[in-house]
Amino acid sequence: MAAEKKAGQLVNRLLAGASDIRDGEGRGVAVSALLFFLVLMVVMLLRPVREAWGLQAVGIEWVRYLFLVTVVATMALVPAFGVLVSCVSRRVLLAVSYQACAVLLLGFGLAPLFLSQENTGVLYVLYYVFHSVFNLFIVSLFWALMADV
Repeated sequence: MAAEKKAGQLVNRLLAGASDIRDGEGRGVAVSALLFFLVLMVVMLLRPVREAWGLQAVGIEWVRYLFLVTVVATMALVPAFGVLVSCVSRRVLLAVSYQACAVLLLGFGLAPLFLSQENTGVLYVLYYVFHSVFNLFIVSLFWALMADV
């Protein structure tokens, strides 16, 4: 317990000049900054995969249509997610959402190993749309978590 208190005081002192962090908030700020860094890192690390797979699946001239599919998918998922938010506690929803995203990303990563070359085009299109919607949801989920904390 004493070590945690010292660590929190150290974070408070390090961040005191750059922000208005009160006593006891340093640890939470450091953890949230680390989580936000990790969320953005995942999004940015996976973006080149999205671009490569999208170009391989449909070519440069058809990528704009993938964005149109992304808009339609987002417009369909946002109201559905809103209904889900109103029915489930936020803590459970956030945990399940992050876990579902992790499982889906793992599935997209492993799927090319089991599909033939002819069938990967559909997977690449699905991943392109998934990643584009994933960008929006994963950052929104982070800020929902920060609003609760």
